[in-house]
Amino acid sequence: MLELAGAIADGVLLSWTAASYLDQAIQLVRDGANKAGRDPSEVDISGYLRVVVTDDLEAGRDSLQREIARYAGGGHYQSYFRNTGFDAEMVGAQAARDHSDNPATAAAISVNMQSELGVVGPAEVCRARIEELRGMGLTKPVIAPLTVGDTKDSYERTIKALAL
Repeated sequence: MLELAGAIADGVLLSWTAASYLDQAIQLVRDGANKAGRDPSEVDISGYLRVVVTDDLEAGRDSLQREIARYAGGGHYQSYFRNTGFDAEMVGAQAARDHSDNPATAAAISVNMQSELGVVGPAEVCRARIEELRGMGLTKPVIAPLTVGDTKDSYERTIKALAL
């Protein structure tokens, strides 16, 4: 699919792309562009980044963990997460889901998986991680804010922290 996008599209919009998988995803897009005789640099690499701007790292990680678990409950995303290096987490998520145990599904999501798929921390940490991902080739990060505490306050904190 990513090769096809590289061959025919102006860009791709990635979702839940692990930082460790980003190079491979970008290479597939470039391969498709090259095969089609296109300049790979003309294909934008966009991606949703789940971001929690907070000084309360535990609450931020809990928010991200629950969001990943919510997606992991579906077969498509479970397969996708397995294929991008999170098989152990998906075994736990599947076992918990089979017993309708939502907290256990969230507990199956490791800190490593959270770090690969999302950004949690104070404003300066979030900005630095986003810039790191840009440096890896993510040309257009699409911020998908998650909340800690009051929803409105959390969104405002994220906007203030990350606005250009």
